[in-house]
Amino acid sequence: APSVPAGEREAATFLLLPPDAPHDEAILPNLTHVDRWEPPAPPRSTLAGPLPTAPEAFLGRNVETYRAVSAVLDRRLVSVVGPRGIGKSAVALAALDFLVQRHYFS
Repeated sequence: APSVPAGEREAATFLLLPPDAPHDEAILPNLTHVDRWEPPAPPRSTLAGPLPTAPEAFLGRNVETYRAVSAVLDRRLVSVVGPRGIGKSAVALAALDFLVQRHYFS
C-alpha cells in the first residue's frame, strides 16, 4: 500500500458501511433531498458570443487554413502554434468560419 501521510486521520474523515449493513438507509438524514440538480448559469460576461467577423481579404493562407480544417475534422482538438504576430488567430478564425458556413458541427 502506498504511504499516505496521516492515513488514520484521513480514514476518519470517511464514513464506511460494513459489508453486511443495509445500504438503503440514509446515512446523513439531515441533508435536503434533491431530485435533479441544475448547475448555476455562468455569469453573463463569460458566455460565448458570436465569432468575430472573418477578414475580407484573407490571401496567401489557404494551405494553413486547409491544414487547420483537416486537422479539426480528423481530431476535433487542434493547437495552432507559432511565433507571436504570425496570424495564428486569423488562420483559426478562417478555418472555423469555413466549418460554420458548411454546418459541420450544428
